[in-house]
Amino acid sequence: MGLFVEDLLNFGNLIDAEIEVYLTQDILKSAYPNLNFELEDGLLKIQMETKGFLFKKKREIRLSENTNSVKNDRNTGRRYILMRALTKDLPKDDIFLVDGELFGIDVWPAVKLTEVYERVPKQFKERLAITRYKIKKDGIKLFLRVEK
Repeated sequence: MGLFVEDLLNFGNLIDAEIEVYLTQDILKSAYPNLNFELEDGLLKIQMETKGFLFKKKREIRLSENTNSVKNDRNTGRRYILMRALTKDLPKDDIFLVDGELFGIDVWPAVKLTEVYERVPKQFKERLAITRYKIKKDGIKLFLRVEK
């Protein structure tokens, strides 16, 4: 379901309307070409290569979903889904966020590649916020709302 300009003009701010965005592995890979994603029900595995002194080292981060844990930072334009880290050694990168026990990934670049995001009126694109998410075998389902 998407928001259309006519709906917004007729009903004002549709704050209660929830938009579903589905991020497949292909969309995630095109947003983050240096990372590999494996999805299972409730589990996300991210593989990456890190540079060592002489060799490249492969790392895998295992994350368990924490459905209602999200962080929307309008100042930087980043929107994170936060998960429980099942791996001890977590990377420190711009797209990742460590928030206490939770580890987050900025999914906003992937959201911008979807068709649903393209159909949202430009006046409301920057006001979208993630409310919750669900990790499935074939993709990550995000639920978005328009903030005031």
